[in-house]
Amino acid sequence: NNYDDTSKKIATNFLQLGKRIVSHKKEAMIIWFSDIIFFLCFAASHYFVIQMIVPIRTINELIAKNADAISPLILSKTPSMFPMATFQSSFMLIIKNTLFFLLAIFLSWVLFQGFSWWKTHKLLGHKVKFLSYLKRFLVISVVWFASMLFFFLMSIRLSMYLAIVSFQGFKSWASTALILLIALFFCYVALVAYATCAKGGLKKMSMHLWKEMKLRVVMILLGGVGVVLAGLIVVLLNNVSALLPFFGMVFVFIPALMGLRFLATQ
Repeated sequence: NNYDDTSKKIATNFLQLGKRIVSHKKEAMIIWFSDIIFFLCFAASHYFVIQMIVPIRTINELIAKNADAISPLILSKTPSMFPMATFQSSFMLIIKNTLFFLLAIFLSWVLFQGFSWWKTHKLLGHKVKFLSYLKRFLVISVVWFASMLFFFLMSIRLSMYLAIVSFQGFKSWASTALILLIALFFCYVALVAYATCAKGGLKKMSMHLWKEMKLRVVMILLGGVGVVLAGLIVVLLNNVSALLPFFGMVFVFIPALMGLRFLATQ
Protein backbone atom coordinates (compact mmCIF):
# COMPACT_ATOMS: atom_id res chain seq x y z
CA ASN A 1 0.00 0.00 0.00
CA ASN A 2 0.94 3.70 -0.10
CA TYR A 3 2.11 3.69 3.54
CA ASP A 4 4.51 0.79 2.90
CA ASP A 5 5.82 2.40 -0.30
CA THR A 6 6.49 5.70 1.48
CA SER A 7 8.23 3.89 4.37
CA LYS A 8 10.44 1.97 1.92
CA LYS A 9 11.35 5.17 0.06
CA ILE A 10 12.24 6.92 3.34
CA ALA A 11 14.43 4.00 4.45
CA THR A 12 16.10 3.88 1.01
CA ASN A 13 16.72 7.64 1.06
CA PHE A 14 18.31 7.47 4.52
CA LEU A 15 20.53 4.57 3.45
CA GLN A 16 21.65 6.31 0.26
CA LEU A 17 22.21 9.57 2.11
CA GLY A 18 24.35 7.88 4.77
CA LYS A 19 26.50 6.17 2.13
CA ARG A 20 26.92 9.43 0.23
CA ILE A 21 28.03 11.39 3.31
CA VAL A 22 30.48 8.66 4.40
CA SER A 23 32.04 8.57 0.92
CA HIS A 24 32.25 12.39 0.78
CA LYS A 25 33.42 13.24 4.30
CA LYS A 26 35.63 16.10 3.09
CA GLU A 27 32.71 17.89 1.40
CA ALA A 28 30.55 17.36 4.50
CA MET A 29 33.26 18.95 6.68
CA ILE A 30 33.46 21.94 4.32
CA ILE A 31 29.68 22.42 4.62
CA TRP A 32 30.00 22.19 8.41
CA PHE A 33 32.72 24.89 8.48
CA SER A 34 30.67 27.13 6.16
CA ASP A 35 27.68 26.87 8.51
CA ILE A 36 29.90 27.69 11.51
CA ILE A 37 31.20 30.81 9.73
CA PHE A 38 27.61 31.86 8.97
CA PHE A 39 26.59 31.63 12.63
CA LEU A 40 29.74 33.51 13.70
CA CYS A 41 28.83 36.28 11.21
CA PHE A 42 25.25 36.20 12.54
CA ALA A 43 26.58 36.67 16.09
CA ALA A 44 28.94 39.45 14.96
CA SER A 45 26.08 41.31 13.23
CA HIS A 46 24.53 41.85 16.67
CA TYR A 47 27.11 44.62 17.06
CA PHE A 48 24.56 46.83 15.30
CA VAL A 49 21.88 45.76 17.80
CA ILE A 50 24.16 46.83 20.65
CA GLN A 51 24.59 50.20 18.93
CA MET A 52 20.81 50.71 19.20
CA ILE A 53 20.70 50.40 23.00
CA VAL A 54 21.79 53.99 23.74
CA PRO A 55 19.46 55.75 21.23
CA ILE A 56 16.50 53.58 22.35
CA ARG A 57 17.22 54.49 25.95
CA THR A 58 17.54 58.14 24.96
CA ILE A 59 14.14 58.11 23.22
CA ASN A 60 12.49 56.42 26.20
CA GLU A 61 13.96 59.02 28.56
CA LEU A 62 12.86 61.88 26.28
CA ILE A 63 9.29 60.57 26.17
CA ALA A 64 9.22 60.02 29.95
CA LYS A 65 10.64 63.48 30.77
CA ASN A 66 8.63 65.41 28.17
CA ALA A 67 5.20 63.77 28.40
CA ASP A 68 3.48 67.18 28.69
CA ALA A 69 5.11 68.40 25.49
CA ILE A 70 4.05 65.41 23.38
CA SER A 71 0.33 66.20 23.13
CA PRO A 72 0.72 69.71 21.65
CA LEU A 73 3.40 68.34 19.35
CA ILE A 74 0.98 65.73 17.95
CA LEU A 75 -2.03 68.03 17.83
CA SER A 76 0.07 70.92 16.38
CA LYS A 77 -2.05 73.45 18.23
CA THR A 78 0.64 75.12 20.31
CA PRO A 79 4.45 75.29 20.09
CA SER A 80 6.04 72.27 21.73
CA MET A 81 9.09 72.21 23.99
CA PHE A 82 9.81 68.62 22.99
CA PRO A 83 13.53 68.20 22.01
CA MET A 84 12.79 67.07 18.47
CA ALA A 85 16.42 67.33 17.24
CA THR A 86 17.65 64.85 19.84
CA PHE A 87 14.70 62.56 19.16
CA GLN A 88 15.29 62.59 15.40
CA SER A 89 19.03 61.92 15.68
CA SER A 90 18.41 58.98 18.04
CA PHE A 91 15.64 57.64 15.80
CA MET A 92 17.88 57.85 12.71
CA LEU A 93 20.61 55.94 14.57
CA ILE A 94 18.11 53.17 15.30
CA ILE A 95 16.99 53.04 11.65
CA LYS A 96 20.58 53.05 10.36
CA ASN A 97 21.75 50.26 12.67
CA THR A 98 18.61 48.21 11.95
CA LEU A 99 19.32 48.41 8.22
CA PHE A 100 22.99 47.51 8.74
CA PHE A 101 21.94 44.57 10.94
CA LEU A 102 19.50 43.21 8.35
CA LEU A 103 21.98 43.77 5.51
CA ALA A 104 24.77 41.96 7.40
CA ILE A 105 22.50 38.97 8.08
CA PHE A 106 21.25 38.85 4.49
CA LEU A 107 24.73 39.04 2.95
CA SER A 108 26.02 36.37 5.36
CA TRP A 109 23.01 34.19 4.52
CA VAL A 110 23.47 34.49 0.75
CA LEU A 111 27.24 33.96 0.79
CA PHE A 112 27.69 31.20 3.37
CA GLN A 113 24.31 29.46 3.29
CA GLY A 114 24.33 29.75 -0.49
CA PHE A 115 27.73 28.04 -0.50
CA SER A 116 26.51 25.35 1.94
CA TRP A 117 23.44 24.58 -0.18
CA TRP A 118 25.53 24.49 -3.36
CA LYS A 119 28.08 22.16 -1.71
CA THR A 120 25.20 19.96 -0.51
CA HIS A 121 23.98 19.64 -4.10
CA LYS A 122 27.52 18.77 -5.22
CA LEU A 123 27.84 16.14 -2.47
CA LEU A 124 24.56 14.55 -3.57
CA GLY A 125 25.72 14.40 -7.19
CA HIS A 126 23.87 17.40 -8.65
CA LYS A 127 26.01 19.20 -11.22
CA VAL A 128 25.67 22.98 -11.04
CA LYS A 129 28.16 25.87 -11.20
CA PHE A 130 28.57 27.91 -8.02
CA LEU A 131 27.79 31.34 -9.50
CA SER A 132 24.81 29.95 -11.39
CA TYR A 133 23.41 28.44 -8.20
CA LEU A 134 24.23 31.54 -6.13
CA LYS A 135 22.20 33.74 -8.51
CA ARG A 136 19.16 31.49 -8.08
CA PHE A 137 19.76 31.30 -4.33
CA LEU A 138 19.90 35.12 -4.17
CA VAL A 139 16.58 35.52 -6.03
CA ILE A 140 14.84 32.93 -3.81
CA SER A 141 16.27 34.57 -0.68
CA VAL A 142 15.07 38.05 -1.68
CA VAL A 143 11.56 36.74 -2.39
CA TRP A 144 11.49 34.62 0.80
CA PHE A 145 12.86 37.35 3.10
CA ALA A 146 10.42 39.92 1.65
CA SER A 147 7.50 37.46 1.95
CA MET A 148 8.37 36.57 5.56
CA LEU A 149 8.71 40.27 6.48
CA PHE A 150 5.33 41.05 4.91
CA PHE A 151 3.76 38.03 6.62
CA PHE A 152 5.30 39.05 9.96
CA LEU A 153 3.85 42.56 9.70
CA MET A 154 0.45 41.20 8.65
CA SER A 155 0.42 38.69 11.52
CA ILE A 156 1.04 41.52 13.98
CA ARG A 157 -1.88 43.47 12.52
CA LEU A 158 -4.08 40.36 12.63
CA SER A 159 -3.16 39.70 16.26
CA MET A 160 -3.94 43.31 17.20
CA TYR A 161 -7.23 43.19 15.32
CA LEU A 162 -8.30 39.94 16.97
CA ALA A 163 -7.37 41.37 20.36
CA ILE A 164 -9.77 44.29 19.78
CA VAL A 165 -12.55 42.55 17.86
CA SER A 166 -13.65 39.21 19.25
CA PHE A 167 -15.31 36.82 16.82
CA GLN A 168 -17.95 34.53 18.17
CA GLY A 169 -16.50 31.04 18.48
CA PHE A 170 -13.06 32.19 17.24
CA LYS A 171 -10.48 31.41 19.89
CA SER A 172 -7.08 33.11 20.25
CA TRP A 173 -5.27 29.79 19.84
CA ALA A 174 -6.91 29.39 16.43
CA SER A 175 -5.29 32.58 15.10
CA THR A 176 -1.93 31.51 16.54
CA ALA A 177 -2.26 28.09 14.89
CA LEU A 178 -3.21 29.70 11.57
CA ILE A 179 -0.20 32.05 11.67
CA LEU A 180 2.10 29.15 12.57
CA LEU A 181 0.76 26.98 9.73
CA ILE A 182 1.26 29.77 7.18
CA ALA A 183 4.80 30.38 8.48
CA LEU A 184 5.57 26.66 8.20
CA PHE A 185 4.24 26.64 4.64
CA PHE A 186 6.53 29.57 3.75
CA CYS A 187 9.48 27.66 5.23
CA TYR A 188 8.50 24.51 3.31
CA VAL A 189 8.34 26.43 0.02
CA ALA A 190 11.74 28.04 0.71
CA LEU A 191 13.32 24.68 1.58
CA VAL A 192 11.99 23.06 -1.57
CA ALA A 193 13.12 26.03 -3.66
CA TYR A 194 16.66 25.92 -2.24
CA ALA A 195 16.71 22.13 -2.60
CA THR A 196 15.57 22.05 -6.23
CA CYS A 197 16.82 25.28 -7.83
CA ALA A 198 20.03 23.47 -8.87
CA LYS A 199 17.89 21.30 -11.14
CA GLY A 200 16.39 24.13 -13.19
CA GLY A 201 14.47 27.38 -13.21
CA LEU A 202 11.16 28.49 -11.74
CA LYS A 203 9.08 25.98 -13.74
CA LYS A 204 11.04 22.98 -12.44
CA MET A 205 11.01 24.34 -8.90
CA SER A 206 7.21 24.64 -9.07
CA MET A 207 6.96 21.04 -10.27
CA HIS A 208 9.16 19.77 -7.44
CA LEU A 209 7.05 21.71 -4.91
CA TRP A 210 4.20 19.20 -5.40
CA LYS A 211 6.10 16.21 -6.83
CA GLU A 212 6.15 13.36 -4.31
CA MET A 213 4.91 15.87 -1.76
CA LYS A 214 4.08 13.23 0.87
CA LEU A 215 7.63 11.83 0.83
CA ARG A 216 9.20 15.29 0.76
CA VAL A 217 7.07 16.56 3.65
CA VAL A 218 7.92 13.48 5.75
CA MET A 219 11.66 13.90 5.09
CA ILE A 220 11.54 17.62 5.94
CA LEU A 221 9.46 16.93 9.07
CA LEU A 222 12.02 14.35 10.26
CA GLY A 223 14.80 16.86 9.67
CA GLY A 224 12.78 19.60 11.36
CA VAL A 225 12.21 17.45 14.46
CA GLY A 226 15.96 16.88 14.63
CA VAL A 227 16.60 20.64 14.47
CA VAL A 228 14.04 21.35 17.22
CA LEU A 229 15.54 18.68 19.49
CA ALA A 230 19.04 20.04 18.82
CA GLY A 231 17.81 23.54 19.70
CA LEU A 232 16.35 22.26 22.97
CA ILE A 233 19.69 20.64 23.82
CA VAL A 234 21.48 23.97 23.25
CA VAL A 235 18.96 25.73 25.53
CA LEU A 236 19.43 23.10 28.24
CA LEU A 237 23.21 23.41 27.95
CA ASN A 238 22.84 27.15 28.57
CA ASN A 239 21.42 26.33 32.00
CA VAL A 240 24.55 24.32 32.82
CA SER A 241 27.28 26.67 31.61
CA ALA A 242 27.60 29.86 29.57
CA LEU A 243 30.28 28.23 27.39
CA LEU A 244 28.51 24.96 26.61
CA PRO A 245 25.88 26.45 24.20
CA PHE A 246 28.69 27.33 21.76
CA PHE A 247 29.80 23.69 21.63
CA GLY A 248 26.14 22.66 21.42
CA MET A 249 25.68 24.91 18.39
CA VAL A 250 28.83 23.63 16.67
CA PHE A 251 28.51 19.91 17.39
CA VAL A 252 24.73 19.41 17.76
CA PHE A 253 22.63 22.20 16.22
CA ILE A 254 24.66 22.81 13.05
CA PRO A 255 24.90 19.06 12.20
CA ALA A 256 21.11 18.88 12.70
CA LEU A 257 20.66 21.76 10.24
CA MET A 258 22.96 19.96 7.81
CA GLY A 259 20.78 16.88 8.20
CA LEU A 260 17.65 18.88 7.37
CA ARG A 261 19.36 20.31 4.31
CA PHE A 262 20.47 16.86 3.14
CA LEU A 263 16.98 15.38 3.65
CA ALA A 264 15.31 18.26 1.80
CA THR A 265 17.78 18.16 -1.10
CA GLN A 266 18.00 14.42 -1.67
